[in-house]
Amino acid sequence: MPRQSSHKASGGGSRKKSSAPKEQDAVEILKADHEKVMALFKQYQSASGGDQVSLAKQIFNELDIHTAIEEELFYPALREQADLKEIAELEADDSEALDAEDLSEEEDEDEETAAGAVELDQDTEEEGEDIITLAYEDHKAMKELIQELRRLEPSSDQYRDRLMELREAVIDHVGEEEDVLFPEAKLKLDTKKLGAEIVKRRSDLASSMAA
Repeated sequence: MPRQSSHKASGGGSRKKSSAPKEQDAVEILKADHEKVMALFKQYQSASGGDQVSLAKQIFNELDIHTAIEEELFYPALREQADLKEIAELEADDSEALDAEDLSEEEDEDEETAAGAVELDQDTEEEGEDIITLAYEDHKAMKELIQELRRLEPSSDQYRDRLMELREAVIDHVGEEEDVLFPEAKLKLDTKKLGAEIVKRRSDLASSMAA
């Protein structure tokens, strides 16, 4: 005997997916932003004329929203809750271990190594703070380039040069974030909660730009 369908008369057909919003991770959202912007740069390089103008505008708008979100939500959360020393250690890789090895060869080994360790801890924490400060400075440089680009003629050589300069700045900044800041955020932040805040803020920013 054929097996009867498990669907009830009231539903029939395929089961509908839940309408509940899916939680989004802040780091994954920001990574997706990076990927989208880099894809737009790639499209720009193979496009021409009006398509290039449109793609450049999309790049500027995406960066406007992305930098605002990071400055308003991501960086402050990282400064407040993350371990700045860990951030600096991620940045420095093995350099601190090499410094400690050099210190062990100094005279008065025990005393100087202890003093050096304290100094290294202080320097490392300051470097962690500096990495976040540098991220803000990267954003400032990118914003200045975007302002200049918006004033230039899109068909000019200067415009193309500045846009490629912006691309390189974005590549460098993305590398720093994804190698150093994002791993620390994954460890120390509630990235689901922050993700919800980012989604809401993105919607507000996109609406204000469209107005």
